[in-house]
This record gives sequence, structure tokens and C-alpha cells, in this order.
Amino acid sequence: MSNITFAIDDDLLRKSKVAAAQMDTSLNAIVRTLLLGFIESVGEKGRQSENYRKLLNFSLGKVAYRPLMKDLNIDSDESLFLMMCGAGLPMPSLAEEETQRMVDIIGNVIGA
Repeated sequence: MSNITFAIDDDLLRKSKVAAAQMDTSLNAIVRTLLLGFIESVGEKGRQSENYRKLLNFSLGKVAYRPLMKDLNIDSDESLFLMMCGAGLPMPSLAEEETQRMVDIIGNVIGA
């Protein structure tokens, strides 16, 4: 078995250790389980669905909200939320273009 090293935010590490202790398990077991789940859902060629890839890119902040909604042909936040939950994906970081759009809107309101 191999050992790996990776960087993690101190606060996230602390919360993860607390959660693992509450579940009477180790961070190692949690990470292994999450990686296995990831491989089972997206790791093998041909097992990824196109919609899952789109949702994953949204979760990673690579795709903006509005284009995703249009692309998946869904019209409610609730549907998107349920799809994200069903895919086992965390809610997204905002895409850079979405963040910039919000900054521009706020700048226009403040500057008005």
C-alpha cells in the first residue's frame, strides 16, 4: 500500500478529524472510501455520463450556472440541487465568469 501527501486547509483538516472521530473511523478510511466512490462513478472510461461530467465541471467551478441550466434543460434551482445530490457532488464554487458578473453588478449598484 502506498502513502501519499497532499495539502489541505487547516480548518478543513480540523473539522475532518472531528467528524472522523465522531464516526469512530479514520481520515484514511474516509479518503479511501471517497476515492473508491469517485472511481466507481467517473474513473472508468465509458462509465461517465455526459450529464455527470457537466455537473462535475459545475461543482468544480468550471461551468457557470446559467449555461449549465440551459444545457441540462432544467428550469429550477431545486432540480439542479437534486441532480447534484443524486450525483453525490458538493455544491459548486462559482465559475470565474459568474463571479466577475456578480462583481460587475455590485460595482454598478455601488457606483450608481
